[in-house]
Amino acid sequence: MRWSVTVPSLLLVGVLFAAAVGATEPIHIGPEKCAQGQLRAPAGPFAVQLFCEDALATHIGVIYLGRMGAPLDGGWSITDRFWQQGIWAADVQDVAWSADSAALFVATAGVYGSGGLYQLDLHARKAYGLVLPSRRMIVRIRRVTERWVEYTALDTESKVTPTPRRAAVRRMR
Repeated sequence: MRWSVTVPSLLLVGVLFAAAVGATEPIHIGPEKCAQGQLRAPAGPFAVQLFCEDALATHIGVIYLGRMGAPLDGGWSITDRFWQQGIWAADVQDVAWSADSAALFVATAGVYGSGGLYQLDLHARKAYGLVLPSRRMIVRIRRVTERWVEYTALDTESKVTPTPRRAAVRRMR
């Protein structure tokens, strides 16, 4: 018997493996990869709106796209469904969803942004800094698990090759 595996099958296996171990891969959205539009969460009511400004960097906002069923849902209301804060929304390099889509991890560069790594609690609409911001840094997400975010931070002045590091993930309700 011959086995035939197609690329979509391999991608499905990779997605299932990542879900099984609770790891998610980042989505690179820096200026050279940005495609204006929305990135929907794998589950839940949220999406990321991408604003591709070419030389002015990539900027994002979070949208509550799902039906609320009540006037309020956590930090959201039926008349307030868009969230954007400069500290995490400017000069975005990578985003990654948590395995349950309850959190969004955002890596920024320090040219137009803060040069930090953030965890957004989507339901509560709160942002937490995981890596101290620095205008000299370009932070990139490598992988997200339930317990930590693996990232690199390139110092734009020293140009030293970054070593992968880990930041602990904040526990959410």
